[in-house]
Amino acid sequence: MRVSVSNLEYKDDLAASVTITSLHQSLSALSHYVPSNQFVALALLSYRSIISPALFLQPRKKTARMAEAIIPAAELSIKTLQNIVEGITGVDRKIAIGFKNLTDYTLENLGVYFNSGSSDRSIAYKINAQEALLFSARKSDHTARGTVGTFSYYIQDEDKTVHVMWSVPFDYNLYSNWWNIAVVDGRQPPDSNVHDNLYNGSGGMPYPNKPDQYINNEQKGFHLFGSMTNNGQATIEVELKKA
Repeated sequence: MRVSVSNLEYKDDLAASVTITSLHQSLSALSHYVPSNQFVALALLSYRSIISPALFLQPRKKTARMAEAIIPAAELSIKTLQNIVEGITGVDRKIAIGFKNLTDYTLENLGVYFNSGSSDRSIAYKINAQEALLFSARKSDHTARGTVGTFSYYIQDEDKTVHVMWSVPFDYNLYSNWWNIAVVDGRQPPDSNVHDNLYNGSGGMPYPNKPDQYINNEQKGFHLFGSMTNNGQATIEVELKKA
């Protein structure tokens, strides 16, 4: 029996969303939705190039965290990011980040590290060529800390990782907005050590950038462009291109 399913998602370590376009499975009955407190075990899932047995699925509408948006790179603008950050309500320390992949490569997400704050959405698990990631983060409720963290994507064809670090502090009497972008060799998921090196410009990482300072440099065969605004409702727009 052929079953088409369009409103399910699987849960992996990245909490990524997928749409299942076709599914072959012998099922004895399919007459009603699965109760919200149960998962459906499916033996075979075919989605693009992903084939994985025994994945667990549940209705998309029950999922608390959905993947962030991916848009064509040409459509990303500062206005897009401003609209996103303005839509994050209830806090006054927040950020929207737009990351343009202007290479010919697909970028694979390696995770997000939060030094403080969090995100209401899961980061997209990949960015195809000529696409842009839209990601947002915010301070945690009832804390005297801002939003600070790092996300990373793997450039498989080049065996390199690109890191983006942001810092929107709670207390502007002591700190200022701060950001960094770096390309390093190999596959390097973000963690506290990677983040600290990006924040401090140590461990071989480039020195961080001040807000309202446009960067244009080359690292490991890639051109990097970008800037960050200087307020508590910050935006970062960056571009990655092959040199």
